[in-house]
Amino acid sequence: MNSTRRFVLALAVASALTCVPARTTHAHTESAVQAPSSNASATFDKLKTLFGTWESDTPKGKIIAKFELTSGGTALLEHLSSPWDGEMITIYTLDGDRVLLTHYCHGG
Repeated sequence: MNSTRRFVLALAVASALTCVPARTTHAHTESAVQAPSSNASATFDKLKTLFGTWESDTPKGKIIAKFELTSGGTALLEHLSSPWDGEMITIYTLDGDRVLLTHYCHGG
């Protein structure tokens, strides 16, 4: 799979995960995707394959996504930057029988 296609896939995954109804706690938003426990670990392992830096040129400018594993491989940290939205950060982790993500952006 070429890098542009994988980058688009990564954005689609992140977009799909962030479109889940959210609950607000403290100063950030948490969204969770429920998955059977047998699938949560496999889903998280698949997300970890996004490790690295992805770039895509769009009509509005370059989008850069950097995925890094942290905390002994228990969290995937995504830095996404674009000329129109600035930088956003999303953290993906396993939380029991689900994949949990916490997204931070200029929208609060």
